[in-house]
Amino acid sequence: MHEEILETANVRRRGQHVYCIGPFAERVSFAAQQQRALNLVWALKQKHLLSEGTRVAVVGGGIAGLTAALGLGLVGCAVDVFEKGMQKMPRQRDSEHRLVHPTINLWPQVELSLTTRLPFLEWFCSDCTIAVGTIERQFEKIAKTCRIDVFERIEVTEILPPIRGKVALSLQPVVPSVPLPAPETEYSLVILAIGFGREEPLPGFPDPDYWMPDSLEHRRSNEVHKKFIVSGCGDGGLIDTLRIVHLNFAKGKLALKIAAALSKTPMAQAIADAEMAARPLAQATDHLESAYEKAVDDLVAEPDYTGVRTLMDESLVGAGFEVRLVDKKLTAPYSRNAAPIHKLLLAHAKFKRRVIFHQGEVAHSKVDTVVAGRAVCPRDRSHVIVRHGATAQFKFLLSDAELDELRADQKPLRNFHIDPYWNPSFWPHGRVAMSGWPVYDVRDATFISHRRDIAEEAMHEHFPESNVSVGAREDHFLVAYTNLAPHPAPAELFGIEVRMSTRPYRVFL
Repeated sequence: MHEEILETANVRRRGQHVYCIGPFAERVSFAAQQQRALNLVWALKQKHLLSEGTRVAVVGGGIAGLTAALGLGLVGCAVDVFEKGMQKMPRQRDSEHRLVHPTINLWPQVELSLTTRLPFLEWFCSDCTIAVGTIERQFEKIAKTCRIDVFERIEVTEILPPIRGKVALSLQPVVPSVPLPAPETEYSLVILAIGFGREEPLPGFPDPDYWMPDSLEHRRSNEVHKKFIVSGCGDGGLIDTLRIVHLNFAKGKLALKIAAALSKTPMAQAIADAEMAARPLAQATDHLESAYEKAVDDLVAEPDYTGVRTLMDESLVGAGFEVRLVDKKLTAPYSRNAAPIHKLLLAHAKFKRRVIFHQGEVAHSKVDTVVAGRAVCPRDRSHVIVRHGATAQFKFLLSDAELDELRADQKPLRNFHIDPYWNPSFWPHGRVAMSGWPVYDVRDATFISHRRDIAEEAMHEHFPESNVSVGAREDHFLVAYTNLAPHPAPAELFGIEVRMSTRPYRVFL
């Protein structure tokens, strides 16, 4: 399996010197990018391309870059991380309006899990800013015990051709006063973890970054005279559409409630089957449209789904309020790349006529109007949101031909890299390299004890009105609580079994 991972990540024209984490896959998420990073480090080690002291440059200090850097550090590499932003994970750290979840994008093919299941840099479902802070604290603690240096506010402008098996980088400080590392530094490997930048702008319209706070719910409540137009049916477009039409979307918690309620139902299985069947189809949109319209019909007709339907109906804005959703390429708003739970919620809102979809483009007309597909709206009464998807920010690092080759290698496999091909036993280096950081083993008492604090953070975040305490036992967590309603208790946290108790323990060790 490691050969396949390396083949799809390798920038072939650079020999075995340059590899890329992602980005040409569907349903990109924090957890998926972390798994891709871990799989790549594992594959490089299996191929004997990493050894004690191997010098590696990681370009990008986001989620994938930091995960790769720690993985490399744990196998003994000397790692330099270059981030052109002012600090690590710069784009997501202020995103209080976005909820991140380890598995919601992959439901129902993958069960919902409140937490990640990783050897390090674990996090739990929360506001994006909380997840970023949780990851950053772990990184700072672990990186001190490895040979990892992070250079912020420095942009890599070129990967120079290899000389005698080594690669050098051209570096440019974003701020003139920022010192550069030694110019003669050479690397055996370069890993590109740049990810995605801002969405492609639409001429004449605002182009706020998906991750930057946007006060969308405030606009919905206070600018009722406006027409809302969303361009793009990827996950970003669907999520912002749902934020407008659902009063209780709550950053995405509504989607989590619906997914949890539908898990293990015939509808969830039907959606999973439809998504699987759509993967190889040239006309996947038509197939998915039929599947999601059938799901909404079942919501309306089947008594077993009354609770879910009521939850959706009561959250919708009042009749007469509508959002125009537009996409240039799709004949229906059901992209293969969007999360199934968001497509289900969108299909319901469309059935309730809170969302009207048009195939077409958004543009300014010659008069003071905005054209959205077949609709024409007054410009001064229209709020346009552009979600056409971000593009990989490689600039001069890779040629167009190299990007085309990467896309051709990665697109057919789609989510191939997000399964954990690394074996837990691959990370025994933690016992030596990191003082107090245990081997990844969900049945080991030391590991369980180490995860206790973050498990308690996860429980407090998920059940803020409950009195919850988490205790580490020999082979499980014991969670004492007074009230968990209305949420179901988790069966596991970080892959560790959870046993619940209503006994009011005061202290857990």
